[in-house]
Amino acid sequence: MNKDINSVLLQQMEISGSNLSQTTSTETHGTADVETVYWNEAYTDENIESIEYNEKPELITLLGFSEYGKSTFTGSLYQILRTNESFADYSFVDSETLVGFERRVFLRKVNNEGKSEVKRTIRKKGSLLDIKLKNKTDNSVRRILLSDGAGEVYNECISKDATVIEQKAIKYANRLLVFVNCEEFSDPTKPWKDSLKTLLERFSRNDMLPINAKIYLVVNKYDKIARLEKNKVEEYIEEIFHIVSDYLTIYKKDIYRIVSTGLYIEKEDEGLTNLITSLLSPINRNENRYNELDWLATATKNIK
Repeated sequence: MNKDINSVLLQQMEISGSNLSQTTSTETHGTADVETVYWNEAYTDENIESIEYNEKPELITLLGFSEYGKSTFTGSLYQILRTNESFADYSFVDSETLVGFERRVFLRKVNNEGKSEVKRTIRKKGSLLDIKLKNKTDNSVRRILLSDGAGEVYNECISKDATVIEQKAIKYANRLLVFVNCEEFSDPTKPWKDSLKTLLERFSRNDMLPINAKIYLVVNKYDKIARLEKNKVEEYIEEIFHIVSDYLTIYKKDIYRIVSTGLYIEKEDEGLTNLITSLLSPINRNENRYNELDWLATATKNIK
């Protein structure tokens, strides 16, 4: 990401409800490239400045390679918030990126039904989604930016420092969700452990890992491990936990095992709902060396 996103991540501004997010992407239809404009899709690096806040939004960033289920999770999160009058003491109020959320819900539904392969988040599309919540207890308003970056970008980060340095949403995250795909545990062609370690090492070497973020390990597609014994799966999860622990401060209570489909009609995955409940809970100030002098304070001098 570039300096444009820093105006939101690092500065305070007034809320303006009149701005709309617009994503322009080029998709191939047959032999022709067609440019499509999506209103209220998701914010990009270029138009993130058009959303304004009177207080710092909380940034929740999803980190994971292609096919790791980040967009499916995002759609499930949105669906839970929209279909429940109150969830974890919060109610959904509004979003500047409703189309972006609805697209992810549709992606999840179609993939679950096995009808077709729907395009996931691609790097030219916006990846920053906006959520406005109200606390049911004190009526306070909470704003969240959810970064659902393309897995292809993280694939590229394994070998390119330049791409790593662009990922400001990782460095400035208040909460970082590290996704793992259980389907790869039984696939000898997938170097999932080495890839994760290399990715975190490259982010660390470039000083692009968050210092004070709350870290979650999301073990996704936990229902796709039929070919492996449960004990072996847990051994792999333990290995992953230790890999992440080498670079980030994480606690075992923040490991969440969720299924590939996210949500069923009238049946919610317990791991998923527990994860979302934790995301909506205030961060314990004693965890992860969290303090009031976070990334906003370092940029106070830039606020006009």
